[in-house]
Amino acid sequence: MEVRVSGPVLSSLFLELANGKGDLEGFLLGDTSGRTVNTISDSSSQHLSFERIATIQGFIPRERAFSFYDSVGSIDKKKIEILLGKNKENVIGWYRYRRNTQSFVSMRERHVHHNLIREINFTPAKEFVFIIFTASTSAGMSVHSFDYNIVSSSHVMGTFTNHEMKVVNLGDTCHSEYRLQPETIRTPSKVFTDVINIYREDFIDKDGCLQQPLATHSMCISLMTKMKELLTEVNNSESTVGVMTEQVQMLRENLEQKKREICIKLEQKRLLEQHEVQTADLIQITQDSTKKTEKQMSKSKQKHAGRSGASKTHSHSHRREVEHMDTSTSNNLIDFSDGMNVNRPSHKTALNQRQSLGNDYQNTRKDVAASLDVDDDETQDYSLPDDKCNQGVSTLGEQALLDSPTY
Repeated sequence: MEVRVSGPVLSSLFLELANGKGDLEGFLLGDTSGRTVNTISDSSSQHLSFERIATIQGFIPRERAFSFYDSVGSIDKKKIEILLGKNKENVIGWYRYRRNTQSFVSMRERHVHHNLIREINFTPAKEFVFIIFTASTSAGMSVHSFDYNIVSSSHVMGTFTNHEMKVVNLGDTCHSEYRLQPETIRTPSKVFTDVINIYREDFIDKDGCLQQPLATHSMCISLMTKMKELLTEVNNSESTVGVMTEQVQMLRENLEQKKREICIKLEQKRLLEQHEVQTADLIQITQDSTKKTEKQMSKSKQKHAGRSGASKTHSHSHRREVEHMDTSTSNNLIDFSDGMNVNRPSHKTALNQRQSLGNDYQNTRKDVAASLDVDDDETQDYSLPDDKCNQGVSTLGEQALLDSPTY
């Protein structure tokens, strides 16, 4: 069996695969036909052969893998009905795109292939094709290489047979494909069918014969006009898709930024709550320590109060003894003015008479010096210094004992 595809369909399929972000898959649309080939050679007069040709006229892409089956290869009937719709009768195979892999059929792909044949009721099974596309790039990402392998199998346990794919409009098609097999240029596109139907009556009469071949030029111009309109629409749609892609990327970045901000706020809130808990614990510990310290201070004050009462009692008795001693001492001071013992004022009035007592001492010393007939120049100065007179002493008895002259 030979597989044929037109250049625009194959290039569109490669473009779809190149724009994909991961593994892709989809369905192949077209039809299968047969023809008898009569070959004449020198060895025999004629040689008849029968050939089957599968013509790919379009495809239905899917954005991701596992779009109509699960991990074990079971087909989801509802998804198949939604994806194919009216094109279910035109399905002749399916394809799978994998990057940087070898073009071998996996076990899952084997089960998906035969489950699709049973679901679509395609006959014969050996003509249901499966294309494996792989791609690789050069080191500089400047060259993208696409490899493909076309296989088919008659039953589940059977081996897959490789087939050749031919691009019909890459060579001279004036005397081969377009003339012998016009279905190779047929397409399920509604625009193409509408344009052909407009000029069908101009070329074909009621008997099915061609007429007015000169109308071909007009049809060609109409097709070119429609293609330009489609080109403009495709260009606008691609621009719209590009803008929407940028907007989606921007929204995703904003969403990631918002997520990061929320995470930061939550972390700050958690740290703040942890700090508040630690602060509350510290305050509680401080309060407990303060209460404990106050209790200890209250106990210490009570003990000190008991000791202070006893100390005050002892100090009072001691003060009385000291006053009694000071009084007896002050009453026995010697007055040298008349050589006789003179009673002095008590301890309570001694501090007020300090200055007058000093003056009496000076006068007494002068009288003693005069009675001894000593010259003024040789007279010994027994006067008290001013600082001694003015210096505060604890008792009057101590002052008199310290300042008394010795003869």
